[in-house]
Amino acid sequence: MTETLKELRKLYIIYENLYSLENKINLIFKIDELENKIFNFPNHNFIADDILYSLDKKYIFNFSQQIYILSKLELNNFLQSKVEKLFLNLIIENLSTKRKIPYISHCLKGFKLLSESNSAFFRSLFENKDFLSLYSREIIIAYSKVSSKEEDFIFLFSLLKKFPFLKEEIYWGIGSLASPIKNIHLKRIIIDEYIKYTLKYIRKYPNNNIILENIFYSLLEISFVQSRISGNIFNQTISTLIKYKTTNIFQVMLLKSLNNTPLSQEEIFILNKKRNIY
Repeated sequence: MTETLKELRKLYIIYENLYSLENKINLIFKIDELENKIFNFPNHNFIADDILYSLDKKYIFNFSQQIYILSKLELNNFLQSKVEKLFLNLIIENLSTKRKIPYISHCLKGFKLLSESNSAFFRSLFENKDFLSLYSREIIIAYSKVSSKEEDFIFLFSLLKKFPFLKEEIYWGIGSLASPIKNIHLKRIIIDEYIKYTLKYIRKYPNNNIILENIFYSLLEISFVQSRISGNIFNQTISTLIKYKTTNIFQVMLLKSLNNTPLSQEEIFILNKKRNIY
């Protein structure tokens, strides 16, 4: 695997110095092949160690792609923490940059560990209008991944009206926070208000498939702890879902969950894939 990484670094540098579009396209296929080989290697910790040891900014495409690889690896907590510290430092270095930098996007997508300090940092980025305008989608995803408190759920809920063009990511983030995996205590009044908001959206835009899927996903995660939902809202949810029934698999799973019907193994696989989509 060390040789594969060496070969990749050579190709990254060659790619950066090519001028012919045709040559770049031909080379990118080889790069993709080697990157997939790395992602399929069973010991991601070894790969991260190698990259962290040799990382430098001399060739920007080489640097950016190695950050991309780091953001995709499944690591032990020690190495993941080390990688996230690197990502955080790179983000802080570029807070005042006026143009979008690919490796900063990779950094933001690479956070996985729950962290109150990182949660507070990402929340503060919503006050940095210039940086937010460049990376709003990535910031919402990162914030959703590292956060684990009721106040974070409330904050994401509040963003739905402020950032209507980011509904898809916000609804996914709310689902991530509501998941039983994070085990956040969410007051019934907060859950009820959120569900009422989503039911209005479902009634108004019954054919908006992209947004609806993540709404259904968020409601599915909420439904796994039904005690969080009041009886009246529970009944409204079922009647609305039946009236505006679709073929979306997440709506199908949501109705099954609300009726206490176990999900199939295939449905559990689809759910886990959605949980880790970003």
